[in-house]
Amino acid sequence: MQQITKEQKSQIKALSKTFTDKTLGNSMLRGNCFTVCYPLSIHLHNNGFRNSLVAGKYNDINYINTPHYWIKLEDYSKIIVDPTIKQFDENTDAIYVDIKPRTHTVHSVLDKEQIEGIRGFWIERLLNNGAAYVDTMKKPPQGLYKIDSLLRINLTAASIILTETKQMSLLKGFSKPFLYDEYCEDINKIIQKNWLEHRNLIESLLSDFLSTA
Repeated sequence: MQQITKEQKSQIKALSKTFTDKTLGNSMLRGNCFTVCYPLSIHLHNNGFRNSLVAGKYNDINYINTPHYWIKLEDYSKIIVDPTIKQFDENTDAIYVDIKPRTHTVHSVLDKEQIEGIRGFWIERLLNNGAAYVDTMKKPPQGLYKIDSLLRINLTAASIILTETKQMSLLKGFSKPFLYDEYCEDINKIIQKNWLEHRNLIESLLSDFLSTA
């Protein structure tokens, strides 16, 4: 296990910030930690940073045992990437890249079987017009479950992932990221289910990928 350099931290933070700015934009962070971490994990792998998804809890004086997801870098001791940490603390940087803080308690570094269950929970709201997760929050943030907003976030991320993976697959020695096939399967389901009602939006969000397909 090697020590991460300042330059590597800066690179990872820049990659993550650019990715989340393009996908989330000004959308609500709350409830979107897996939505962001799932494709960001693939994006970081494509750029040379091996990683795993982590399920855990966030704890401080304002949030007690709040379910949360983040990314663990495999080649750097104890370093995590949390692209939605700002939902808990407005005064922190938008992207956290550093040693896992005390606020983050690990439940599990996720394997494929564990992620499959979470994927099912995540994709449900994209297959049912945004009407999932509502029972898990007493007062869901207004607008969090609008299907057009959900499609915009997820399909913008998909366009980035699909395009760059296709380009990088031409490079000698490139191996597909962990979960890439599963991610493509999920995106296909989302497109098929929403195509008739939201075709124009889907085509506009995936225009970059479709133009290179």
